[in-house]
Amino acid sequence: MKKTIAFVLTVLLLFSISSCVTGNTSSGVPGNSVIEQNSSDLKDDSNESEIISDESHDVSNDESSIDLPEKNYPELESFEKSALKTLVSVGCSYTTPENNRNDIWRDDGIRLTDGVQAPSNGANDKYSGFQADSGDFIVDLGNEYSLCAISTAMCAGMWGIEKPVSVTFSVSSDGESWNDVGTVSTDDAKHSSYEGWTRYEYTIDCSHFEGRFIKYSIISVNFIWIDELSVYSRQDVHALFVNAIDGITMYCEGNNPSLGGEGQGAIRTDMFAGATAGTTWCRIAVFEPSLTDDEYVITAIYIDDGNPKPEIVVPFEGFVYMVNTGNDWPALYASDPGKYSYAKNYTDYTSDEIDLSFELIASLEVGTHVILHEINLVYGTLVENFGSCLIIVTDD
Repeated sequence: MKKTIAFVLTVLLLFSISSCVTGNTSSGVPGNSVIEQNSSDLKDDSNESEIISDESHDVSNDESSIDLPEKNYPELESFEKSALKTLVSVGCSYTTPENNRNDIWRDDGIRLTDGVQAPSNGANDKYSGFQADSGDFIVDLGNEYSLCAISTAMCAGMWGIEKPVSVTFSVSSDGESWNDVGTVSTDDAKHSSYEGWTRYEYTIDCSHFEGRFIKYSIISVNFIWIDELSVYSRQDVHALFVNAIDGITMYCEGNNPSLGGEGQGAIRTDMFAGATAGTTWCRIAVFEPSLTDDEYVITAIYIDDGNPKPEIVVPFEGFVYMVNTGNDWPALYASDPGKYSYAKNYTDYTSDEIDLSFELIASLEVGTHVILHEINLVYGTLVENFGSCLIIVTDD
């Protein structure tokens, strides 16, 4: 059993090794876009490995002294911020159609904005029931927000509760004059099932709207069996994007798991004793727990687009973040079919998010504090949607 585990860990480690700069195009092994496209204006002309490290934290097996070159990368403030999706409706007051039930599904004025999602089982008392074929639900956020998404969910299929028809979303600053965001039909809603029940989830993008009041206008058949009224705001932050953790890659456009790191922002945790990271990834930052709850602090940064790095032991209860940009292989093949003949069937592994992270990491410093969003280090898991898994800088 131990041999099997050791073999699996070895495979995962090898899988995370990038072809950052050692990719030999003649052998059919693609290199990183920094080399293929010469797109990195951040690279130091000296080609020396730059290590920005806390002297009290030895993350390298190299015992020789290192002369640190002067850091001449752009300051953090010069980088464009990313939009963070934040749930702002928790605990907010709301109004409903006539509350005409006298059982456990009678709405209590709290459950529809308590931030807790109900399961697909419509018998769960997290749902609020209304005997109506239509009705408006209005959430008062208390303040005006720059919005990014609005959602709700309904259940049907049992107890004579018919499938609803649609939800129309509107936004207002004063609760009187409304701007229509759009309508989501039940046929277009995401759905899941449980023993005869079907849960329908209605979500709409509202990135260009600002407002305090959110209206959900529901058309149903005979009942409205509704769950959480969720409103998300856009918060601008400096953040590193994550799309892989401990060798497990989240699928997303612009990500190439088969090439082991191209177009990836990856985390290595201390889930496995003695776990190491680094070597041929282009840019790396080491994070340890901070004295502040839920925060982490950078203890070392490796910025080297040209040479292998020392093996880095992942700190206890900390993590290592590693990033490589990707190549637009169709464009490269079109530019020189002979030179890039091996890449004829490769796809575009670039993404704006990873490109931003690749540049942003060079502007960070030892001592910078961060928090994690939609990333679970204990279980080594990420959420499904790329763009939500972020290492957010709190020292702006």
